[in-house]
Amino acid sequence: MNLPRPAAVRRDEGSASFALVIVGALAVLVVASGVKRARCGDKPTSVDHVDTIPDDYLKLYKKAGSDYGMPWTLLAGIGKVESGHGTSTLPGVHHGENHAGAGGPMQFLRTTWKSFRVDGNNDRRTSRYDPADAIPSAAKYLKHNGAPERTRTAVYMYNHSRDYVDLVLQWADRYGDDNDRAGARRSLCRKSD
Repeated sequence: MNLPRPAAVRRDEGSASFALVIVGALAVLVVASGVKRARCGDKPTSVDHVDTIPDDYLKLYKKAGSDYGMPWTLLAGIGKVESGHGTSTLPGVHHGENHAGAGGPMQFLRTTWKSFRVDGNNDRRTSRYDPADAIPSAAKYLKHNGAPERTRTAVYMYNHSRDYVDLVLQWADRYGDDNDRAGARRSLCRKSD
Protein backbone atom coordinates (compact mmCIF):
# COMPACT_ATOMS: atom_id res chain seq x y z
CA MET A 1 0.00 0.00 0.00
CA ASN A 2 1.28 3.40 -1.02
CA LEU A 3 0.64 5.95 1.65
CA PRO A 4 1.39 9.60 1.03
CA ARG A 5 4.54 10.81 2.74
CA PRO A 6 4.45 13.74 5.08
CA ALA A 7 5.53 17.06 3.54
CA ALA A 8 8.56 17.37 5.87
CA VAL A 9 10.05 14.12 4.54
CA ARG A 10 9.51 15.17 0.91
CA ARG A 11 11.22 18.53 1.62
CA ASP A 12 14.25 16.81 3.23
CA GLU A 13 14.64 14.49 0.23
CA GLY A 14 14.60 17.52 -2.08
CA SER A 15 17.25 19.30 -0.01
CA ALA A 16 19.46 16.23 -0.01
CA SER A 17 19.15 15.87 -3.79
CA PHE A 18 19.94 19.54 -4.29
CA ALA A 19 22.99 19.26 -2.01
CA LEU A 20 24.25 16.25 -3.97
CA VAL A 21 23.89 18.16 -7.24
CA ILE A 22 25.86 21.10 -5.81
CA VAL A 23 28.62 18.85 -4.42
CA GLY A 24 28.84 16.99 -7.74
CA ALA A 25 29.07 20.23 -9.71
CA LEU A 26 31.82 21.51 -7.43
CA ALA A 27 33.74 18.24 -7.82
CA VAL A 28 33.54 18.51 -11.62
CA LEU A 29 34.82 22.10 -11.48
CA VAL A 30 37.74 21.15 -9.24
CA VAL A 31 38.74 18.24 -11.46
CA ALA A 32 38.33 20.25 -14.66
CA SER A 33 40.46 23.10 -13.34
CA GLY A 34 43.24 20.67 -12.43
CA VAL A 35 43.50 19.09 -15.87
CA LYS A 36 43.67 22.24 -17.94
CA ARG A 37 46.41 21.92 -20.54
CA ALA A 38 48.94 24.69 -20.67
CA ARG A 39 48.88 26.82 -23.79
CA CYS A 40 51.38 29.44 -24.83
CA GLY A 41 48.94 32.29 -24.24
CA ASP A 42 48.08 31.17 -20.72
CA LYS A 43 49.65 32.80 -17.69
CA PRO A 44 51.22 30.71 -14.94
CA THR A 45 48.89 30.61 -11.98
CA SER A 46 51.65 31.09 -9.41
CA VAL A 47 52.29 34.48 -7.85
CA ASP A 48 56.02 34.30 -8.64
CA HIS A 49 57.57 37.40 -10.16
CA VAL A 50 61.01 38.45 -11.34
CA ASP A 51 61.69 39.56 -7.76
CA THR A 52 61.60 35.92 -6.66
CA ILE A 53 64.48 34.89 -8.93
CA PRO A 54 67.67 34.74 -6.83
CA ASP A 55 69.93 37.69 -7.70
CA ASP A 56 72.84 35.54 -8.84
CA TYR A 57 70.58 33.59 -11.19
CA LEU A 58 68.95 36.75 -12.55
CA LYS A 59 72.38 38.22 -13.40
CA LEU A 60 73.44 34.95 -15.06
CA TYR A 61 70.21 34.73 -17.11
CA LYS A 62 70.63 38.31 -18.32
CA LYS A 63 74.30 37.88 -19.19
CA ALA A 64 73.77 34.60 -21.05
CA GLY A 65 70.77 36.02 -22.89
CA SER A 66 72.84 38.99 -24.01
CA ASP A 67 75.88 36.86 -24.90
CA TYR A 68 73.82 34.41 -26.99
CA GLY A 69 71.32 36.85 -28.49
CA MET A 70 68.12 35.63 -26.92
CA PRO A 71 65.66 36.90 -24.30
CA TRP A 72 66.98 36.27 -20.80
CA THR A 73 63.41 35.45 -19.87
CA LEU A 74 63.61 32.28 -21.97
CA LEU A 75 66.53 31.04 -19.86
CA ALA A 76 64.68 32.06 -16.69
CA GLY A 77 61.64 30.10 -17.88
CA ILE A 78 63.74 26.98 -18.27
CA GLY A 79 65.48 27.56 -14.94
CA LYS A 80 62.11 27.95 -13.20
CA VAL A 81 60.62 24.80 -14.70
CA GLU A 82 63.73 22.64 -14.31
CA SER A 83 64.78 23.51 -10.76
CA GLY A 84 62.97 26.55 -9.39
CA HIS A 85 66.15 28.56 -10.16
CA GLY A 86 68.28 26.07 -8.27
CA THR A 87 66.12 26.07 -5.13
CA SER A 88 64.66 22.59 -5.65
CA THR A 89 65.86 19.78 -3.41
CA LEU A 90 64.87 17.10 -5.91
CA PRO A 91 67.50 14.54 -6.98
CA GLY A 92 69.95 15.80 -9.57
CA VAL A 93 69.64 19.53 -8.96
CA HIS A 94 72.67 19.96 -6.66
CA HIS A 95 74.40 16.61 -7.14
CA GLY A 96 73.79 13.26 -8.76
CA GLU A 97 71.15 12.76 -11.42
CA ASN A 98 67.39 12.52 -11.58
CA HIS A 99 65.54 9.43 -12.87
CA ALA A 100 66.18 10.52 -16.48
CA GLY A 101 69.91 11.06 -15.94
CA ALA A 102 69.79 14.86 -15.92
CA GLY A 103 71.71 17.01 -13.46
CA GLY A 104 72.22 20.60 -12.37
CA PRO A 105 69.89 23.59 -12.15
CA MET A 106 69.28 23.51 -15.91
CA GLN A 107 68.98 19.68 -15.89
CA PHE A 108 71.53 18.61 -18.51
CA LEU A 109 71.95 15.01 -19.60
CA ARG A 110 75.61 13.99 -19.35
CA THR A 111 76.02 13.61 -23.15
CA THR A 112 74.41 16.96 -23.91
CA TRP A 113 76.55 18.60 -21.23
CA LYS A 114 79.75 17.24 -22.79
CA SER A 115 78.78 18.73 -26.16
CA PHE A 116 77.57 22.17 -25.02
CA ARG A 117 79.28 22.96 -21.71
CA VAL A 118 80.57 26.49 -21.18
CA ASP A 119 83.02 27.72 -18.55
CA GLY A 120 80.81 30.65 -17.64
CA ASN A 121 82.88 31.94 -14.73
CA ASN A 122 86.33 31.30 -16.32
CA ASP A 123 87.51 29.10 -13.46
CA ARG A 124 88.90 26.49 -15.93
CA ARG A 125 86.29 23.98 -14.78
CA THR A 126 82.85 23.19 -16.09
CA SER A 127 80.14 21.80 -13.86
CA ARG A 128 76.54 21.27 -14.78
CA TYR A 129 75.75 21.89 -11.09
CA ASP A 130 77.30 25.39 -11.17
CA PRO A 131 74.71 27.89 -12.43
CA ALA A 132 77.54 30.10 -13.76
CA ASP A 133 78.35 27.26 -16.19
CA ALA A 134 74.91 25.68 -16.62
CA ILE A 135 73.00 28.82 -17.63
CA PRO A 136 75.30 29.91 -20.50
CA SER A 137 75.50 26.24 -21.54
CA ALA A 138 71.71 26.19 -21.81
CA ALA A 139 71.86 29.36 -23.90
CA LYS A 140 74.48 27.77 -26.17
CA TYR A 141 72.31 24.68 -26.59
CA LEU A 142 69.17 26.72 -27.32
CA LYS A 143 71.09 28.85 -29.84
CA HIS A 144 72.41 25.68 -31.52
CA ASN A 145 68.81 24.49 -31.88
CA GLY A 146 67.49 27.70 -33.43
CA ALA A 147 66.69 30.21 -30.67
CA PRO A 148 65.60 32.94 -30.84
CA GLU A 149 64.32 32.61 -34.42
CA ARG A 150 62.86 29.17 -33.76
CA THR A 151 62.29 29.34 -30.03
CA ARG A 152 59.58 26.71 -29.79
CA THR A 153 61.73 24.22 -31.70
CA ALA A 154 64.79 25.01 -29.58
CA VAL A 155 62.86 24.51 -26.32
CA TYR A 156 61.33 21.31 -27.68
CA MET A 157 64.84 20.01 -28.38
CA TYR A 158 65.70 20.83 -24.76
CA ASN A 159 62.82 18.65 -23.56
CA HIS A 160 60.67 16.70 -26.01
CA SER A 161 57.30 17.69 -24.58
CA ARG A 162 54.90 20.22 -26.04
CA ASP A 163 53.48 20.87 -22.55
CA TYR A 164 57.03 21.58 -21.34
CA VAL A 165 57.53 24.05 -24.19
CA ASP A 166 54.29 25.83 -23.35
CA LEU A 167 55.11 25.97 -19.64
CA VAL A 168 58.60 27.39 -20.26
CA LEU A 169 57.16 30.02 -22.59
CA GLN A 170 54.50 30.92 -20.03
CA TRP A 171 57.22 31.61 -17.48
CA ALA A 172 59.32 33.48 -20.03
CA ASP A 173 56.34 35.74 -20.68
CA ARG A 174 55.67 36.12 -16.98
CA TYR A 175 59.23 37.33 -16.41
CA GLY A 176 59.16 39.72 -19.37
CA ASP A 177 58.79 43.37 -18.48
CA ASP A 178 55.63 45.23 -19.39
CA ASN A 179 57.33 47.36 -22.06
CA ASP A 180 58.33 44.48 -24.31
CA ARG A 181 55.75 41.89 -23.28
CA ALA A 182 53.80 42.07 -26.56
CA GLY A 183 56.97 41.74 -28.64
CA ALA A 184 58.25 38.90 -26.48
CA ARG A 185 54.95 37.04 -26.87
CA ARG A 186 55.16 37.34 -30.65
CA SER A 187 58.75 36.09 -30.81
CA LEU A 188 58.57 33.38 -28.12
CA CYS A 189 55.14 31.93 -28.77
CA ARG A 190 55.19 31.89 -32.54
CA LYS A 191 53.46 28.70 -33.64
CA SER A 192 55.17 28.57 -37.05
CA ASP A 193 58.26 26.67 -35.91
